[in-house]
Amino acid sequence: MLTNRGIEANSEKCQAIIDMRSPASVKEVQQLMGRVAALAKFPSCSSEKAFHFFSTLRKSDRFVWTP
Repeated sequence: MLTNRGIEANSEKCQAIIDMRSPASVKEVQQLMGRVAALAKFPSCSSEKAFHFFSTLRKSDRFVWTP
């Protein structure tokens, strides 16, 4: 969580991770790794898509909105 004091951990979400049970089978480990891989990919994909938007905002004198 980002606050005016900086970045703080959300205690409820941290407790949910602590309370998770360990995977008991190979299939559960594979499912967990798939979820982790999807979460790891999200920031890089979103930054690639947002780059053009933010670079356009920085060059606001050239941008003209057309409906």
